Amino acid sequence: MALLILTTVLWGSTFPLVQGAVARMPPLALVSWRFGVAAVLLLPWLSGGGGVRAALPGLGVGLANAAGFLLQTFALRTAGADTVAFLTGLSVVLVPAAEALWRRRWPSRRVALALLLGLTGLALMTLRGGLGWSSGDLLGALCAVMFALQVLGTAHLAPRVGSGRLAAQEVLAGAVAFPLCAVASGHAAWLSLPPRSEWALILYLGAVATVGTFLLQSAGQARVSATAAAVTFNLEPVFAAAWAYVLDGQLLDGPAAAGAAFVLAGMGLAAIAPGEGEAPGAAPGGLVPVGGEGSDAEG
Repeated sequence: MALLILTTVLWGSTFPLVQGAVARMPPLALVSWRFGVAAVLLLPWLSGGGGVRAALPGLGVGLANAAGFLLQTFALRTAGADTVAFLTGLSVVLVPAAEALWRRRWPSRRVALALLLGLTGLALMTLRGGLGWSSGDLLGALCAVMFALQVLGTAHLAPRVGSGRLAAQEVLAGAVAFPLCAVASGHAAWLSLPPRSEWALILYLGAVATVGTFLLQSAGQARVSATAAAVTFNLEPVFAAAWAYVLDGQLLDGPAAAGAAFVLAGMGLAAIAPGEGEAPGAAPGGLVPVGGEGSDAEG
């Protein structure tokens, strides 16, 4: 669980940083370079492992994540950031619902209450103009589906593939998909070398906020259920608010502060739910090696 909490800490740091960056360069260019840097750093984990066929599941999960990024970006063009943030956060509900159907076992009342608290907190933190409905809202809802698929896919594959190799496969999918989207949309010029002033940010986003978070997420989800991971990821807006205060001095207003309290209460409730958090076949330790406990190296 600690690995997943650290993941949300790093995710939260990107919000105030990316908010300023997209005002200076196209979002698709930013994510293309971000994932390109990350893919280069993760190349050592791509070798071996049975070739392209063995990598297809991980690449598929990576494409779901890339689709989530793109849908969120386009949703923000026609819907408010608060609404999109809330709709994206609905993946916190979709994940346990899908896992319950798959495992044919509904979450305990304690976990269900934790999800309700988290969703209430998310609404208080993000919904300011009300929840309307537009094409942007539809894209935001589809974004939640894609991110839910990424969480579920990571939970299923991480113990089998290994956290490093799975992270590399997911990042590679984005590193290929984002530039192709730029070319297909007639904006190949966006892929030109960014200004020197942006490289420190791009390196942080690629090395820490992408490589670091994918490794931590894959390793963490090898040990906890997808439902427990979804509840943990509800902390992302809380840490985003904390980083906004640290970097820009932005303070939460009353409703947002109450929302953060709800999220933290839900997280605490889920953390003490007996037996709910462990993934089937969870392995101890840090990064998960290929094939679980029996391997000596991640590859």
